[in-house]
Amino acid sequence: MKVKFNKQALAVIAGLVVILGLGSVYAVKSDLFRIPSNPLAKSDNLESNAPADIPFDIPTEVTQEEKNLDEEAKKDFSAALNPKTDPKLPKGFQLVIPKIGVDWHVLEGTTNPDAILLKGFWKYPNTAYPSERSNTVILGHRWVYKKGDPKTLYSLDKLSKGDEIMVYYQQKKYVYKMTRSYVTGKDDLDMMDGTLTPTLTIVTSHPIEESKIISQQRLVVVGELTSN
Repeated sequence: MKVKFNKQALAVIAGLVVILGLGSVYAVKSDLFRIPSNPLAKSDNLESNAPADIPFDIPTEVTQEEKNLDEEAKKDFSAALNPKTDPKLPKGFQLVIPKIGVDWHVLEGTTNPDAILLKGFWKYPNTAYPSERSNTVILGHRWVYKKGDPKTLYSLDKLSKGDEIMVYYQQKKYVYKMTRSYVTGKDDLDMMDGTLTPTLTIVTSHPIEESKIISQQRLVVVGELTSN
């Protein structure tokens, strides 16, 4: 069976063929079928359909605080984080603050913190070790022992910016410089947060009130690992 086309139908078909042909030529010359490159495309070679003229690095305003944090994070602490092992140094974990006569071992554990703190200083669980690039948090009693006792933080408020604090860990010596101190509420735990640079945070009760079992505030001293 033959299909018959009248002249009008043939003219319409011929017009469509011409239009499609011209459109194809324009598309090829205009490179419309090129997939725009995306500098953020993943390594599996998947391309984005986003137009090529959209800027991907949209400038945003950076605060001075963010700039300061970025500069801190760029500091090279490689040597300070990897001191040489010295067999003459304590094998355990020790906190030493020469200016106020502190020199006692740091203990770990989670079952009975009160008992631990009566035996020594306490490394707060899940905070960093001195060999790690984050925040090592150590807690200790302030008024349970007499002033001058090597295992008390009685005189922690006497430290000044720049004073040295040493931590001995696995027969290696880590040296910190005090950067700041502050007083906060007893329920504030922000000082336990991780940090961008290797940091030592020491926490004790405040003020010295021997008549009270639980102090309402905390004295916090922060030190930064010296970047050799």
